[in-house]
Order: sequence, then structure tokens, then C-alpha cells
Amino acid sequence: MEGLDNKEMDVIIKENDRLVLENTELRKLVGLLQKNVELRNILEKTGRRIDESSIRSRKDSSASKEDKEDSSLSKELKSTEEGGNGNGGAGMHTPQNSQQLHRMQRIIGEIAFQLDRRILASIFQDRVRLYGITVTNILQKITETCTEDKSGQLDEAKKSELMKKYQEVMEKLKKHGYEPKIHPTFAEYIVNVYGIIKEYPIPGSIDLQHLLDPVNLKKIANSTVPASDLKDVLILLECLSNLSKEDGKPVFVW
Repeated sequence: MEGLDNKEMDVIIKENDRLVLENTELRKLVGLLQKNVELRNILEKTGRRIDESSIRSRKDSSASKEDKEDSSLSKELKSTEEGGNGNGGAGMHTPQNSQQLHRMQRIIGEIAFQLDRRILASIFQDRVRLYGITVTNILQKITETCTEDKSGQLDEAKKSELMKKYQEVMEKLKKHGYEPKIHPTFAEYIVNVYGIIKEYPIPGSIDLQHLLDPVNLKKIANSTVPASDLKDVLILLECLSNLSKEDGKPVFVW
């Protein structure tokens, strides 16, 4: 950024923030489109046919339904853990309807989201807010974080420290199949398509215990995620589980 004065830097920073917000909104739209495709596929498989008025009705009521769906997370989690035989493996559970599938998909999105946050927290340990920072743009953000606002001078020592932390966590994750050039983008894709949990179980409840059990989460992944994505989702889960064991915190931290 040599040769740029403070005013030009401010313009660039504001434009970058605007682009980040636009990108976030576009990702939300992609997620909504994906959900619409999934709903249509489910209806076709069951032989059901609905007209345009019914579709509009579903859209109008979707927001209120989402709040109710999360309150019954425990039911789906327990049924997955106790799932009967004949569904592809011990403990497997096949979602019975689109709402149940949607709730379980959110858990998959939460796995990807939590891993992303866990990685960032291990690198930017002195930052409470990580707005605008993701594992996909972390190298760029490390440089920005280590650059002084007024002088534009890069703090080489600070950058070296953050890069060391980044490389250390990447080496740990690689042992579990994580690929820095693949899985950060894949994790974003999973969050955008499946969403994340909207309402969390009460602390200390049986519901929360089921949700924080890596074995149970693996069963949910096996019964929810398409075969094309399953291997990578299980890699994300294994990485998250191992980071959890290392820092002594639950799998999901809110």
C-alpha cells in the first residue's frame, strides 16, 4: 500500500467492507435457493404435487416455523442416537420428513461454522470480535491486522507470530485429513447451504449433552449428508473434535 495517503486508504477500506457485506448477502441468497431446490426434490420423491399458492404459503410461514423447529432438536438427536437397524448401519437414523432433515442439516452447518471459529480463535487470541475474518481470507487478514492504520507500516514481528500460529494449527489439522486449499472453502459452502443452529439447548440439559457428543454428530452426518460431501464433512468433524480435546472445551462453544 506504499504511495497511498490516509484518505485513499480510508476509501479502500470502506469499499472492502462494502464488498464483504455484499458477499455475505449473496451467500445468504445462495443458501435460500439451495433450500428451495431441496424442498422440490423431496416433494418429487414422495409423489406430492403442490401449486404456486402453496409454495407462497410455505415461504410466508417459514420464519415462524424455524423457531419451533429448533425447540425439538432433542427429539431428532435422540432418535438418531437410538436409531434402529436396517438404515445403513448401527445407530443410523433416516430423517422422516423435510423439517426433521432441515434441523439435522443445521447441525452439520454448525460443525463447519464452529471449526472455522475455533481456528480463528486459536490464531487471533487477543481479539474478541472476528467480523469479516474467515479461514479463507485469513492470510490477507493477518497482514491487515499487522499493518498500522496511520503509518501503513507492517509490524513484521507481529505478522511472524500470527503466521506461526496459523501454520501450527494447520499442521495439526492436516493430520486428520484437512487440506488448507480445500476445506476452508468447503466449510463456507456447508454453512451457506445448511445454515447453523438458531436456538441452543439449555446449558446442562440432556438435549445439550446429545448435541455435544461427537459420536452422535457422526451418526447425524452419516444419515444426512450426501455421499459426495460426507468424507469432507467427517474430516471437519474430526478436526473440531480434536481441537475440542486439546483445549478442553465442548465441541460447540457459544
